[in-house]
Amino acid sequence: MLPSQQSLVVSSTDRCRQGRRYPRMVGTLIGENFYPSCNGVNRYSQRTFDGPPSVHQRLAGYSWPIRFLYVVFSCLLGPFLAFFFGMVFAIFQFIRIWMVNPVVRICQFNITCLEMIYRPCIRTVLDPCFEAVCQAWRRVTSTERSYKLKITGLALGQNAAQPQETT
Repeated sequence: MLPSQQSLVVSSTDRCRQGRRYPRMVGTLIGENFYPSCNGVNRYSQRTFDGPPSVHQRLAGYSWPIRFLYVVFSCLLGPFLAFFFGMVFAIFQFIRIWMVNPVVRICQFNITCLEMIYRPCIRTVLDPCFEAVCQAWRRVTSTERSYKLKITGLALGQNAAQPQETT
């Protein structure tokens, strides 16, 4: 690093240390010094989340009643809400286990039974048709630009040999 670059680094570090926001007690407890960013992000975030000093002073008198009401409502409503959401969960699981799963299993069983009837019918009716089509078309060969049909005694297509006339 060049000497001129070192002076730039030191000066930017000094500017960051001037705008320190974190409590010194936290730094001493964990053995680290926290330095905010140089562009003042920490200063603006502190204003946003803590509020301006005038609002903070007006709300300072309400902090204990708010905490007290939070504890009271948590103790009074918490068990009832937990019981309510537990019952909702239990009802949904009851419906899924005792109503939905049996219907799904019955449908799977019926589909399996229908498949046992349907498969032999398809094999009996359609397999001979497909085999006949396969036998009819197995002698047709095609390449990229031509086709050929080989039938005993007859050759058709672009590359088929011309029949020779016998005299």
